[in-house]
Amino acid sequence: MSLDYLALGDWYGALKVDARSWYAGTPETDRFQRDEPGHALLVDVDEGREPIVTPVRTGRFQWINAAGL
Repeated sequence: MSLDYLALGDWYGALKVDARSWYAGTPETDRFQRDEPGHALLVDVDEGREPIVTPVRTGRFQWINAAGL
């Protein structure tokens, strides 16, 4: 048995583990600005080949530092 694609659980942003394993991240940005937050993954899977994974920007909001106000 071989693995075509593995969607892993929640992470702060889209993160490629290897060609067939990804963390999808969060659809909206959060205060952790690493690993491309605010994306969803569009995954084209076909048996026997590596999936084609395309991060799609879904986040509309950005965190700002208002400490100086």
